[in-house]
Amino acid sequence: MIEKLRNIKIFYKFFAAFFLIGLFTVPTLSFWFYNITKNALIVRTFAQLQSVNVLKRQQVEHLFENNDPTINEINEIMLETTGMGSTGETYIVDNYYHMVSYSRFYPISKQGNIVVKTKASQEALKGNSSSEIINDYRGESTFSVYSPLHIKGHKWVIISEIDYKEAIKPVDELGKKTIIAGILTFLATTLASLVLTRIVVGRIKLLQKPIIQLSNGEIPKEQIIVKDRDEIGHMVESVNKLIHSFEKMTKVADEIGKGNLNYYFKPISKDDILGNSLLKMRQQLYEYSEKEKEQQRLRTHSLLEVEERERRRIARELHDSLGQMLTGLKFKLEAVNDLAVKEDLKKLTDETIVELKHIINNLLPTVLADFGLEAGLRLLCERVKNYGNIEIVFVYEKNDETVEIPFKISIFLYRIVQEVLNNALKHAQATKINVSVDKFEDKVFLFIKDNGKGFNINEEHEGNGLKNIKERVSLLQGILEINSSQEGTTVNIEIPL
Repeated sequence: MIEKLRNIKIFYKFFAAFFLIGLFTVPTLSFWFYNITKNALIVRTFAQLQSVNVLKRQQVEHLFENNDPTINEINEIMLETTGMGSTGETYIVDNYYHMVSYSRFYPISKQGNIVVKTKASQEALKGNSSSEIINDYRGESTFSVYSPLHIKGHKWVIISEIDYKEAIKPVDELGKKTIIAGILTFLATTLASLVLTRIVVGRIKLLQKPIIQLSNGEIPKEQIIVKDRDEIGHMVESVNKLIHSFEKMTKVADEIGKGNLNYYFKPISKDDILGNSLLKMRQQLYEYSEKEKEQQRLRTHSLLEVEERERRRIARELHDSLGQMLTGLKFKLEAVNDLAVKEDLKKLTDETIVELKHIINNLLPTVLADFGLEAGLRLLCERVKNYGNIEIVFVYEKNDETVEIPFKISIFLYRIVQEVLNNALKHAQATKINVSVDKFEDKVFLFIKDNGKGFNINEEHEGNGLKNIKERVSLLQGILEINSSQEGTTVNIEIPL
């Protein structure tokens, strides 16, 4: 049963609560108001009868002080019923319970024929004065006020009464009106509770859909609009903040998922568990990413070191073995007697030796090790200029003479320039290239510009030239910027020393 009550919709719960409150309150208030009014009327009626009783008792007693009055004189006082309604009367009873005065209800009855042996007459003859609701000599329920008369020679009592029905009639009519008013009030209260319940529950139901969506992991598309600033308004505002927080956290998680670990966001408060957890996760991912980058840098550096060592080994092998063999061949050609054959073979041998020197220099630029980056790049530019029949302008600015560029950086910059010149000559079909180096105390700048046809830097390209350039700049913890258009390509590189 309790479980079934719990499953009832909140609209019916609210309405039932208002209905039961109205059902209990309206009758209770009506009954309370009726009793208060009734009691007030009873007190007023007794007070009025008390006044009448005291007044008539004084008048009768005063009448007996001067002479022995007739019954008619007594009746004149008793039959005065002003303010007593249609059933109110005051009468005198003797010690034998006979009515001394005339009866308003039995005017033709002779004096002494009406017996009034009621509680009022009995108590008054005992000398008591009081007021009660009792039955009169007719058997009717009345408001009765009684007291003994102080007349010498007579043991009489005076009683003032009015019928209960007449006295209480205004209250009964008011009671009927109160019942009607209570019914109307109850109906109005029920209708008002129905309207109020619809309004309250309708506003609460605004929260139902977004809260269900949030509980299912969905983000509501629209926020709730409520202008009132009451408790429900504050609840709606909190739900809207929760929706905004979910949108924000989703955006943050999406950016983190994309690898944008520098995306800025701030938790809602210091107690924002989700926001702080995302911050912690982002920091851990950032640290992991940095470690991964460092490991990748070390792996790439190791590969390039191996590549450079292999280049040096091959260069030594070529120089020590093939170079000596070609030199020996050149000397032996001197012994050839046929001058024409001798000249042809000598020329071919010289060209082979020159080409071998080019290969050895490309593998291991000895001028770089012997004379530094400036000499190495200048010689490289001259060779490319002569080989490709292209205009190359080389500028090397030493803004700080005290700092030398380490050989590791020099060889990387040399390979970068070598790769860029090769791409400009081979792919861009450039006719002019500018190469400039600016060396400062803490960094070195490399700038290369050609007038070739350019390329789309966002597309993937065959070969590893661009990749090698990026890897070398990354290993040197430098900054690379490449811009390319139909008017040419520029390469800007900044390397910290």
